Amino acid sequence: MTGPTTIPLVAREKFSDPDWTAKGERRATVGLKRLETLWFNTGTLCNIECRNCYILSSPTNDALVYITAEDVARYLDEIAETGLPTREIAFTGGEPFMNPEMIAMAELALSRGFEVLILTNAMRPMMRPAVREGLTRLVSHYGDRLTLRVSLDHYGPALHDAERGEGTFDVSLDGMRWLRDIGARLAVAGRTLWDEDDAAMRAGFGALFAREGFAINPADPAALVLFPEMDERAEVPEITTACWGILGKSPADVMCSSARMVVKRRGAPHPVVLACTLLAYSDAFELGSRLPMRRGRSRSIIPTAQSSACWAGRSAPPDLAAPIHDKARRCDQSVCRGAKGGQLCGRLRNQLFRPRARAVDPKDVHKGGLPGARIFADPLARLSFRTGDIQQIVGNLEGLAQGARIGADPMRCVP
Repeated sequence: MTGPTTIPLVAREKFSDPDWTAKGERRATVGLKRLETLWFNTGTLCNIECRNCYILSSPTNDALVYITAEDVARYLDEIAETGLPTREIAFTGGEPFMNPEMIAMAELALSRGFEVLILTNAMRPMMRPAVREGLTRLVSHYGDRLTLRVSLDHYGPALHDAERGEGTFDVSLDGMRWLRDIGARLAVAGRTLWDEDDAAMRAGFGALFAREGFAINPADPAALVLFPEMDERAEVPEITTACWGILGKSPADVMCSSARMVVKRRGAPHPVVLACTLLAYSDAFELGSRLPMRRGRSRSIIPTAQSSACWAGRSAPPDLAAPIHDKARRCDQSVCRGAKGGQLCGRLRNQLFRPRARAVDPKDVHKGGLPGARIFADPLARLSFRTGDIQQIVGNLEGLAQGARIGADPMRCVP
């Protein structure tokens, strides 16, 4: 016998109960169905600081330190030993090519038969001689099992540079031309924060790809991924079981049903596995140091400044973004209402880094001579994070889940 789908409404705060919303409706859950994609965060250091980076990457943020080839090898061994159905290994950052072991990590995965996806801005870190030599070798040996997805926010330089810093569009385009010339398989990640519909964005990118001779199909949502943005001013909804039917979706359509991410926190003894690529700073979503060997539940309990981004953007199946966003206008319960995806809560982001786009030579990062380092008046907004800073900020933000914890079942993330 199944329990009731609603209970009498009682006085409670939103996000205060792991099973019920403040309106007395059953909260939605998502279980891990198959671990098809394993993400590695290579570290949060980046050669630039973008205005709206969901993970706060910058030349100074090392909250997530460089993962190593040894770390990656251990997880690949675990996949083989436990027979997990993982087909893809993906690398994100930060800028992955800041990590000195990026080529070695990609080669480990490719040599074991995985498809590999690397997210990059295709700027100077990627264009260093040793990296170019390594990429040329990988493309030659492994062909289209290696994809480089370049972050190009808009098909025109003005709007792209407004997000990432003056001149960054041309630098990224030079990197893409080099990748084209060595025969690398290319994809592009754009953004939809401007007043252009999907068709106009794809037409604009299509014209750019045609001019440059990039073999990227702008109509293919996997080759040109257009990530929606989050409206940080909107009321944050709670996600109920009714949303599945309203949106015409299944829990299996959601990214966390088929993917996990490995991160290494600064000062931590070993990497940990997270339920979602968008929750890198919340230890409430850590699932231990080993990969899941069975199905389990992870609750959609956190306020959707974070959780809805899983639905509508980043690494969710590409066809989810537009349909969910369109239907959200007609659904007060929708995960996407007021959260168009792809970023952490703006209040958290702005406490950590003020919006400012600037380009930095990666050589400066390794030398420690970082230009423009700033200490803010807000004592929580440190450039060098101490243990507990992120948790304290998150706990203070209005609307965030209270008392998040990991339940007795390590695969059940229960706030």
